[in-house]
Amino acid sequence: MGAGFGAVSGGLDVGGGFPAVPARAHGVGLRKREAAGTGLLVITGNALRRTIAATA
Repeated sequence: MGAGFGAVSGGLDVGGGFPAVPARAHGVGLRKREAAGTGLLVITGNALRRTIAATA
């Protein structure tokens, strides 16, 4: 699933959330707001993890 998002977003030269949010909304059945919120949660987790790794 992630490789597919990477291929689509790379081919279209857009961010990974561009194909991921609609896929969560339609594929998993989340509402659009929930799908976008899930994406923001992933981004926040990645930013925190990388910030901690960079300062360690």
